[in-house]
Amino acid sequence: MAFNPERLSLLVQPIGENGLRFYGYQTDDVEATLTAAGYATNAADYGLRAYDLIFISPLDASVEPYILAVETINADGHATLASPGPIGDLKSANNLSDVADAATALANLGGMAKATYDPTNIAASAFARANHTGTQTASTISDFSTAADARVSAAIGTNVQAYDADLGTIAGLAKTDGNVIVGDGTNWVAESGATARASLGAASTGANTFAGGQTISASYGTVILNKSASGNFNALIGQTAGVNRWVLYPGNSDAESTADAGSNFSIDAVNDAGTPLFTPLSISRATGVVTMLLGAVIGDASGDPVTIKGTLVDSFSSALMDNANAAAWRTDIAAAAIGANTFTGAQTVATVALTDAATVALDLSLSNDFTLAIAGNRTLGNPTNRTVGQWFSITITQDATGSRTLAYDTYYKFPGGTAPALSTTANAVDTLTFRVRSSTAIDLIGIAKAFS
Repeated sequence: MAFNPERLSLLVQPIGENGLRFYGYQTDDVEATLTAAGYATNAADYGLRAYDLIFISPLDASVEPYILAVETINADGHATLASPGPIGDLKSANNLSDVADAATALANLGGMAKATYDPTNIAASAFARANHTGTQTASTISDFSTAADARVSAAIGTNVQAYDADLGTIAGLAKTDGNVIVGDGTNWVAESGATARASLGAASTGANTFAGGQTISASYGTVILNKSASGNFNALIGQTAGVNRWVLYPGNSDAESTADAGSNFSIDAVNDAGTPLFTPLSISRATGVVTMLLGAVIGDASGDPVTIKGTLVDSFSSALMDNANAAAWRTDIAAAAIGANTFTGAQTVATVALTDAATVALDLSLSNDFTLAIAGNRTLGNPTNRTVGQWFSITITQDATGSRTLAYDTYYKFPGGTAPALSTTANAVDTLTFRVRSSTAIDLIGIAKAFS
């Protein structure tokens, strides 16, 4: 409704129950009557027009002032007035219904009551973000998801993980050090390491008992036994019904020291009660010496056993067994004694061919019988690995040219001090026989020449 400020100065006072006194700008003697139906006569004569407001100040001080509105002016100049009401009430225009009070007006206008937006009466700070507490479900906020998607430029469930109850369960689990998240068939739960291993059927890093066979499948299958310190041991144990029978120590409890001593290899036999019986085999880590118990049997490559007699086998050397049983041992292996022996069969040695060179090398540890084909004038060098009392022979063959000579190194000695000459015929064969008299004297015993 539009109001003309100049027309608000018109003062009207009621006269009795049905009269109004209109006070214009210039006169106060004009009277008009107000019918019970709200009809004012002669209103146009006093300058009133449609939509003017009339302030009513009753003569009775007990009646509150009020305002009337001129709704229409008819052709006769009479006005239809709105029903009167007390100041503070509202009269709505544009064909809206009357409003009984401020709360109803607020509701009709779609407003929010102060009790709703400012329940704690903090006035100007009511809409400050810091003063708001509590929560509201996002789905109840109009267009929240659309606005949120636009703000993060990502669709929930496409570029951003959608809410999932299982994820919520996991997020709520206790963050205890060492716990493992597993499924119990219904929910996700946090379990300790021991409980999780039991759930998963896994072994611990400590001692374990395996009910089935264990297989290592790899290019290089490896089992490492790592003892914590010298004086401890590594062991692989074979049992029957939980009782030890054999114990293999790849590093026993012998204390380690300098020169690679200690942590030796051994195998122990255990009796029916699980008590160690003896150590049938041990190997020194430092020396490799193998020690075997009395009566040890070693199989040869064909699978036939070779029984070693004696109380102790401590090395494979000249002291292989004790002297008391040496004769029995020699009988088992068909060996001759160190003293005088009678041989029932021919005794031979392998013939070794010497290499032709300006000075011919001779190693007496290789044989007692040698051959040499010479293709030029040669010198026979002093032999190595000679043994006093050793006999040996050399058969020398001339090449197709013949007339080749042989000189001798300093250790060779000859009857009368003169070295013999070889046969000079092409392809001639001579044999020389020597005996080692001392470490620096090798005597020529004889020469047989010109074999054809």
